[in-house]
Amino acid sequence: MLLPRTLARSIAAEVLIFAGLGFLAFIVILLIQNLAQRLEELVAVGMTFRDASAVVIHLVGMVSPYAVPVGFSFGVLAAVGRLSADSEVTAMRSCGLGLGAIFGPVIAIAVALALLTALLMIRVEPAARKDLRAMRANVASRGAVSVADAGHGPPETVVVLGVP
Repeated sequence: MLLPRTLARSIAAEVLIFAGLGFLAFIVILLIQNLAQRLEELVAVGMTFRDASAVVIHLVGMVSPYAVPVGFSFGVLAAVGRLSADSEVTAMRSCGLGLGAIFGPVIAIAVALALLTALLMIRVEPAARKDLRAMRANVASRGAVSVADAGHGPPETVVVLGVP
């Protein structure tokens, strides 16, 4: 028996809604953790609001490959839990649908998100990390120049961030 299109769309929408919520929650947690680590050193050398927003954008690029699978896992667990709690899985099974047919849309979404995660991990994350290092060096050099120009001491005494 083929899976009805309406049922497949409903299951896919349910999983994607919960996955989106899980992704947003996990990315906020990772962003706050990473901002707490990096913000202190950038503020110490004179970071502007534009720099702070660039840091957030680069950090989103860096943590997205890790947040996508976690968000999807949360989405699958929450959607299946809700379907099971409302006895919808039992109703679909009693209509003759097997578990493979019921969770076919979930498998299709999983394959698409695996490809997206690979793309994010191979292309986006290294580029964001490289751009963040360059921006950190730029902010540090601007901070060193502004501290030296302000008359707080000779440029030799200014501590510039070490950029790995």
